[in-house]
Amino acid sequence: MASHWDATVTANQCPLTQAMYGQFVFLTQCQECKHVTQSFDVFSSLPVLFDETETTASVQQHADQVWASSESIEGYQCDHCNNKSMARRECKISRMPDVLVVHAMRFADGDRKMTKDLHAEHEIDVSAAQLQVGPRRDRELYRLRGMVCHRGMSRHGGHYYAVCKCTSMKTSMKNWVGFDDDAVTMMEDRSCVRKGDPYLLIYERSS
Repeated sequence: MASHWDATVTANQCPLTQAMYGQFVFLTQCQECKHVTQSFDVFSSLPVLFDETETTASVQQHADQVWASSESIEGYQCDHCNNKSMARRECKISRMPDVLVVHAMRFADGDRKMTKDLHAEHEIDVSAAQLQVGPRRDRELYRLRGMVCHRGMSRHGGHYYAVCKCTSMKTSMKNWVGFDDDAVTMMEDRSCVRKGDPYLLIYERSS
């Protein structure tokens, strides 16, 4: 795990990469000999897929469902027993980033945009996604700090704008601010963002 991280990310001294990249671990268990094989990959965002049967997608609910699930693999060639058998594979996060980007897959179905409401909780718990080593950890909380939104109906057209939670220099209060080209607008809260617009959600580790 550590050597993979060092080879792929640590060598990159970009502060954004250091803060915003995480690491997946894929655990594949042979159902014949029960041996578990590990493989790793880095990520810069976590996808949220929209279910056509639901009217609203929830970041927390989607995360809980994804990390609690596993998939079956037929004809898996085990490196340990060298047999072809069924295997179970699950994906966990072995290294959490300080800044977590959640990607709403609004254009997953060709060019058509899915305009369903995305319930972006102010605070999410991603402890279920983490690889557990030793005693179970406390909750891993992230708080919403900003959103990149898309206004339009196509991946090839439309308009992007940002909504961020900023700290006022005068009052030290955190307020939501909209950034739309040269227009900067103070908001009472983020409820004024249209339900079908959030595209990228930027969460910051609470601790």
